[in-house]
Amino acid sequence: MHVRDLTAALTRGRYAAEHSGPTPARAGSPTLVGRAAELALLSDHLAAPAPGLLLLDGEPGIGKSRLLAELAALARAAGRAVLAGRSYQAETVRPYGAWIDALRAAPLPELAEHRRADLALLLPELGPPPATADRHRLFDAVAEVIRGHRPPAVVILDDVQWLDEVSAALLHYLARAGGPALFALAARAGELEDNAPVLRVIRGCARQGRLSRRSIARLTAEETVALARQVAPGVDAGAVYTESAGNPLFVLEVARAGGAGSAGSAGSERLPPSLDGLIAERLAELDPRLVEIVGAAAALGTAFTLDGLGRALGAAPATLIDAVDELQRRGVLRAVAGGFDFEHDLVRRGAYLRLSPLRRRHLHLQIARGLEAVALGDGALAHHAALGGDHELAARACVAAGERALQVFAHAEAIALAQRGRVHLPTLGEPSRTVLDIKLLQVEVMASIAGRVMPGSGSAPNAFVDLRTELGRAAARARAAGLTHESAVAYRLLANLRYEEGDRDETLRYLDAAMEMGRDSDAASAAADLAMNGRCLAQLEGSIASARHCLSEAGAICAQSGLDLGELHWGLGLLARWDGDAATARTLLERALRCFRRDQDRWRECTIIACLAMLELELADAAALSARTAELGPMAARMGEGSELPFASALDALAARLAAAPDADRRLDAALDELRRVDSRAQLAYILHHAAALDLGAGRLADARRHAGEALVHAETVGRKSEIALARVLLAETARRAGATAEAKGALEPALALVAGADALPVRVLAAITAAAAALDLAIPTLTQTAASTRNR
Repeated sequence: MHVRDLTAALTRGRYAAEHSGPTPARAGSPTLVGRAAELALLSDHLAAPAPGLLLLDGEPGIGKSRLLAELAALARAAGRAVLAGRSYQAETVRPYGAWIDALRAAPLPELAEHRRADLALLLPELGPPPATADRHRLFDAVAEVIRGHRPPAVVILDDVQWLDEVSAALLHYLARAGGPALFALAARAGELEDNAPVLRVIRGCARQGRLSRRSIARLTAEETVALARQVAPGVDAGAVYTESAGNPLFVLEVARAGGAGSAGSAGSERLPPSLDGLIAERLAELDPRLVEIVGAAAALGTAFTLDGLGRALGAAPATLIDAVDELQRRGVLRAVAGGFDFEHDLVRRGAYLRLSPLRRRHLHLQIARGLEAVALGDGALAHHAALGGDHELAARACVAAGERALQVFAHAEAIALAQRGRVHLPTLGEPSRTVLDIKLLQVEVMASIAGRVMPGSGSAPNAFVDLRTELGRAAARARAAGLTHESAVAYRLLANLRYEEGDRDETLRYLDAAMEMGRDSDAASAAADLAMNGRCLAQLEGSIASARHCLSEAGAICAQSGLDLGELHWGLGLLARWDGDAATARTLLERALRCFRRDQDRWRECTIIACLAMLELELADAAALSARTAELGPMAARMGEGSELPFASALDALAARLAAAPDADRRLDAALDELRRVDSRAQLAYILHHAAALDLGAGRLADARRHAGEALVHAETVGRKSEIALARVLLAETARRAGATAEAKGALEPALALVAGADALPVRVLAAITAAAAALDLAIPTLTQTAASTRNR
């Protein structure tokens, strides 16, 4: 029999013993005592048509997990699927860890192929994830799994005080959706308040009237006696109650420690003063071989398989079966779906504390080396490598786990992993230290941007200042060491941060530095660096001549090397839009979109869709714009806080105005207010100038003047030349139509100066200035020459 089959058989045997009756228990373990009110509560929730969310809280060892096991048994007896998962303290930055375990705890219902593909982000065994996956579709796929069970499923999550942030977001999404599924949670009350994301879920469900919370009390004296005498019939039950104070786990440990056979043998003078001491005493009675296995299992920090335990011990899994079986009989371990776990987390802690520091380090290092070949992107590897003292492996694992967290939209977890990885860098030599430093900073920068603000918003978290400081130091070290690619990456990240903060000049300066470094890299890196620099220059309205040169160089390298870079297509699409070639721009941007979907780059995917929507807006194609915003809106809503959703909403409202929809003004005002709230100045300027143009077309001169005036303020703040010029054109045209010719000319003259002094303006902007100047009989002697030189660069 294969070891996996042996594991499964052993698990099934113990599972059947635990769940064979209304009060499930392991063979030889005590039956449930008391808790009649709690059992009635569980039954009531199972029978409710819309049960909502049930939370059991209380101190460690009070019996929360046992009650969840009772709920699972009741649910299975009623023919209901149980999706049970648990959070572990060692896995607080493992995105969706408890949900992954829960989804694997029961067979999946019938799902459409695209839903199985979406779910593959969490369950790789289902196949490759889709190129177009996003968080909303992932959440919908999990919801469909839960809804697909008939009769309704029961979802059980234990120890949610350690639930990671993105798992809490998924719980909130599923709990708000309602439906017939029961969600049952357990948490340590004193620690739940330290987990803000989970606390928000609890409070949100309470406000909606969908939460039932039950604090589990200690046992009475009579209940304590009944429980203690199940494991030690002759024990002095009064002494047990005095020592345990009615905590069930403590009751059992005190009874086992003092109840070896005769009454009165549990005198308090021979009992250790704490539960840790009681557990340590019980573990000390084990055979040395079992002690070794318990220690390795404790070092793993989570539920485990025989394969995982074998890696920790450097042993063949098949040789561990008898020992694991014996530890289950002794009440140290228990079978869980897919493997084994400690009877209680406090038992795991007691076993871990018995290990010497040297033994702990050896076990963690052995676990890390075993995981390295199979799970570089798993946060567990980073955890064990750190505790095992392999700092370079820990840092590399944090990079991989952080990149994985970005792929599944776990931005907070990605930031935590990056910061954890950087702790290990001072012990490393060069060039590893600098290379890993920049990779970790890249994870943190991308997670900070994707999770908080949208590029060009003009606002940024305070953390950006610290990131800039660290990136500046890393860039200097990389440059001094001749690490050209890493230098280019660091300077480009600095440019991204300065762009977020609305500093155009500093952004361009860092892009120039990145371009200088990027040309000295290998072909693939050089192409990527040049393409990104060119795209940034085009997007920022920097030197268009430099943008064209960078993108041309990148294109030549890609053609020779067979590379297909989304950044290159994006940059060339922006240049085509600049030159007024909308058809080519659309083709190139759609090619970029396909690349970013292929690479599962959600941030760029969202930004490209916004670019395509802007292109349709500039062409005044209401139907095409509505189609783009229909795709952009849901994706923007899933990108986290920031300006994506209000910008998408504003574009959609402009589409409604183009189509003369009756509620378009109300929707636009609401989106503008939200953009003002998040201080998204570049996007405000863009939306406001289009709103002013539509006002002008409708003859609403006062609205046009108001919108164009605000657009000008925001455009000048962030230094966007195109928006400055267009706002001035609109102010001039508004004044001209109102009969204020002198005011109109005064408004337009600064725009004329931009034409004469700038190295480039987009063709559409030059055309708008030309038309406004002609209407006011103003000459622009350099316009034709400037426009021609712009297109030839």
